[in-house]
Amino acid sequence: MTDAIRGILGAGESPGINPSSGTKTGSASGGSSSGPAAVTDSAEIGQTQSLLETINATAGTVQDVNQSQVAEIRAAIANGTYQIDPQKIAKQLLNSDQVLRGATSGE
Repeated sequence: MTDAIRGILGAGESPGINPSSGTKTGSASGGSSSGPAAVTDSAEIGQTQSLLETINATAGTVQDVNQSQVAEIRAAIANGTYQIDPQKIAKQLLNSDQVLRGATSGE
């Protein structure tokens, strides 16, 4: 007997339940059943694969971190002289959003 909650099979049972219809697709004793002969699983990976390829290609073009520039920015923040340009930040956020939307829409 199959435990419907945990999917645990009883003695002599085979995992031949079709989740979409609830019909058995085979039996442990090798006898015939009224259901289909086999259950097949499928998955759509095209969009995910495309997105991963885009991420992979983009990651290869990312430049290394400029440690001297990082040190300059840290010093400016510590001194209180770091200037923030809100227009530049907003523009870059919008550009990033457009790039991400293009990557997910398959463009």
